[in-house]
Amino acid sequence: MHVKLIRAFIASPGGLEPERQAAYSVALQLDKDLARPLGGRLELIGWEETLSGMGRPQERINADMESCDLFIGAMWTHWGTHPGSSYSSGFEEEFELSRERYGRTGRPLMTMFFKDIDSLQRKDPGEHLKKVLAFQDKLRTERTLLYDSFSTTEAFAEKVRSFLTRHIVELLRTNPSEEGEKQSEPAAIQTQTASTAMQEAGEPAPDEATEAKFLASAAKEIREEDGLAPVRVARLRLIAATAGKPENDKILLGVHDANLIYTERNKQNLSFIEKSGLLSAGLSEFNTENVPIWTWLSDITSERPGFLTLFTLLGDEERRIGALTALRLLGEHPTPEYLPHSSSAESQWLRETETPKLRSAALRYMRVMGSENVLPLIQTEIARADKDTLAPAIESMLAIRLRADRVGAARSILSVSFETLDEALISAALAGFEELSNEELAQGLDHRAPAVRAKAVATLSARNTLSFETLERAKDDEAAQVRLAALIALERMGQSPSLDEARKIMTRSKRTAGLPFALPSVDSAGEALFETYLAARLQQTPIANVELLLVTKSYRDAAYLNLAARRSGDYADRLRTDLANLFVDYANQHWSTETITAPLPWFGIGDPMDAKRRAIVRQALEVVARQRASADLDLVRLVLDSKFVSPTGAIIDFLRTVGDTSDISRLGGSLRSYSLFTKINKDNSDFEEAARAILALRPNILEELDKLDLPDHMLSKLVELASITAFERLSDSLILRLLLTQGARLRRAVAMKVPASLSRRRVQRLLEAYRTDPEGRYYIVTHWLDLGLAYPRASARRVALATAAR
Repeated sequence: MHVKLIRAFIASPGGLEPERQAAYSVALQLDKDLARPLGGRLELIGWEETLSGMGRPQERINADMESCDLFIGAMWTHWGTHPGSSYSSGFEEEFELSRERYGRTGRPLMTMFFKDIDSLQRKDPGEHLKKVLAFQDKLRTERTLLYDSFSTTEAFAEKVRSFLTRHIVELLRTNPSEEGEKQSEPAAIQTQTASTAMQEAGEPAPDEATEAKFLASAAKEIREEDGLAPVRVARLRLIAATAGKPENDKILLGVHDANLIYTERNKQNLSFIEKSGLLSAGLSEFNTENVPIWTWLSDITSERPGFLTLFTLLGDEERRIGALTALRLLGEHPTPEYLPHSSSAESQWLRETETPKLRSAALRYMRVMGSENVLPLIQTEIARADKDTLAPAIESMLAIRLRADRVGAARSILSVSFETLDEALISAALAGFEELSNEELAQGLDHRAPAVRAKAVATLSARNTLSFETLERAKDDEAAQVRLAALIALERMGQSPSLDEARKIMTRSKRTAGLPFALPSVDSAGEALFETYLAARLQQTPIANVELLLVTKSYRDAAYLNLAARRSGDYADRLRTDLANLFVDYANQHWSTETITAPLPWFGIGDPMDAKRRAIVRQALEVVARQRASADLDLVRLVLDSKFVSPTGAIIDFLRTVGDTSDISRLGGSLRSYSLFTKINKDNSDFEEAARAILALRPNILEELDKLDLPDHMLSKLVELASITAFERLSDSLILRLLLTQGARLRRAVAMKVPASLSRRRVQRLLEAYRTDPEGRYYIVTHWLDLGLAYPRASARRVALATAAR
C-alpha cells in the first residue's frame, strides 16, 4: 500500500514545554485515527527529534525542518537563544527559512499561535518579550500568515488539532502527480544526472535491454484492468529519471518509490543505470536516513570501485554531500579513477567555485580521513576567511596535526584566529602548549579564543615567567576563564587575594556590546567559576578559619558545605538534616532577609529562592555522595525522589557503587529534562554516566528494555552504550518489538545497533519480519538494516559508530 508521509514541524522558544507535549499527543492520535485510515501517515517533529553530535545544533534542526509539509509556530514571553548564525534566535531562523521555502515551493503551510500575556508583563516587558511583541505586530501588519492566540494548554491542543486535521485531509486528497516540484514528500530527489555523470566520466552507454524489456511489459499492464502495481509505477519513474537530459524538466524520485523498489529488489532485474539512480536518490537524502542506499552502493562500487568518488565530484550539491558523508563513514579514501589528470579529489572539493556547504562537507571528511598532504589546501581555505567554512577548516587542520604532532597542533592554534571551536579538539591541541617556548606562549596571550589565553596564562605561571603586567591584564580579561587562570597564578605566587577581591575579579559587571548606555549585568560564567574557585580554596583553608566565614552572608553556604565535607564537628549531621527537608528550614533561617537572585538565570523566569535552594541541595547531595557511606543511601533516594534535583556527578557514582536495581528509575527517569537544560552539563556527560550506571546495576537490562518506564532518550542511550555481546543475546522477537516502538530515538538506536552487532542472516530475518508487520512503516529502520545486509559487520559497526559521533 502506498503510504503518503505528512511531516509537520513545531517551532517554539522556551517556556511552552507543556504545549509542545500536548501537540505531540494530538499528532499521535490524529495519525492513528485520521491519517492512517486515509492511506497516509502523520509525523510531528521538532528539536527533540534532532540528534546530538558534532556541528551547529540549529543546522541539524534546519535539516529536519526542510522536509516538512506543515509548520506550527508557538510563542509566549521568550524569544529564544542565539543559534550561532545571522538570526537572533533559533525560532527566528526556523520561521524565516520556512517562510522563504514556502515562497519557493508552496511548502510548508504555516500557522502561528501566541499564548496570552498578562497586562503586568506587557507594561514592563523584558528584552525577550519586546521581540515577541514586535514579531506579532509584524505579522499583523503584513497579513501574510494566519495566527491566533490561546490561553491554556488545552486550548492550544484544540487549535493544533484543527490545523492538522484540515491539512491532513487536503494533503492526502492531493494527487501527487498534480503537485509538481512542490510535492511534500521529504525525499524529492533529482536523479536524472546519474546517466549524464557516467557519460561525462567516459562510461559506455548502458545496456538498454533490461529497461526495454520492462517497458514493454509495463505497456501491456497499463491496458489491463488492474493497471500497474505501485512498485511498477515506481520503476517507471526511476527509468524516466535516469534517462533524463539537461533539456528535460527535473524528474523526482520520492522516498516511497525508492523504498517500494528496494522492498521488491529481489524480484526486479535492475540495470546498472537504474541502481545508479537509486544510489543517487539515497545519497541526495542521506541525512534523512529514509531512503535505502547501502545495497545499491555496495553493488555499484563492487563493479566500479571509483563510483562513489565520482558522485562527490559531479551532480547536484545534496548528492555530492551525501557521497562525501558515505565516504567518510565507511572510512574510505577517494579513488583516482575519475579524477582530472594530476588532480586530487580534495583539490576538486575545495575549489573556490564550489559552494560553502559542499566545501564544509569536504572539510568534515578531511578532519577524519585527511593526511598532512592536504594541509596546504586547508590553509588556502582558512585564508579565504569564509564565515561558513572557517571553523570546519581550522578544526580539520587541528585534527590532522594532532594525528601527527601534538606540538604542531599547538603551534597551529597560535597561527589562526578564532573564538570558539569544538571543545574536545581545542583541549587536545592545547595540551601541546607545555612544550612551546615562552615567546610562542606570549602570542597566545592576545588570541581571540578565551581558552587559548587562559592556557597561555596558566602555562607561563607554572614556569614562573608570567610578568606582573600580563597578570594584571589577565585579571581584567573579558573572559571569566582567563580571570580564573589569573587568580590561580596569584596563588602560585603567594599573593592570594582576599575572597572579596577574588569575587570582585570573577563576577565583575559587564555591559552589552554596542550599547554603551545599557545597564551593567553580572557575568554569570564568572559567578559559576568563582563558586568552583571558592570550594577549592576553602578545601586548603584551616577549619578554624572556615568556621569564621559562617557569620558572613557571602560565604556562609560554601563554608557550611566545606565543613560538612571535612566532617568537622556536627556539620555533617546537620547537613543531612537540612537535606532531608530540602534546605527549607535553612533557607528560612539564613536567606529570609536577603535579596535572592537566581544563580543560573538562563530563562529569566522562576522563583530565585527555589533556584538557590536547588543549587545548594545539589551541592550538599554531592558532598554526601562523595563520602560513599551506605547509611546515606536512603537519604540520597529521598532527595532524588522529591524531583527537586537530578542526579549528577558524584551522586550518579554513589548510586552505581552503593545502590541497587531500584535506583534505575532514579538514574533514568529523573533526567527527563536534560535535553531542555543542556547548560547544566554542556557535553551531557552526566546523562551518559547515568546510563553507564544503569548498565552496571543491571547488566542484562536490554532484555527488559521494552518494559522499562524510562524516557526515550535514556532507553536509546542504553542501547548505544550496551556491549555487542549483550545486544547479540536479545531475541529476534524483542528486537522487532523495539524496532516497532513509537519512540523515535529508541527505534533509531536499535536500528543502528542491529547491523553493528548481528550476523547478516539475523539482519535479513529482522528486516523481512519488520517489512511484513503492519506497523513496520518507518523507513529509517530499512535504511540501517540494509547496511547490515550490504556490508560486513566490521564496516557496518564503523558506519554506526561514526554516525553516532557526528
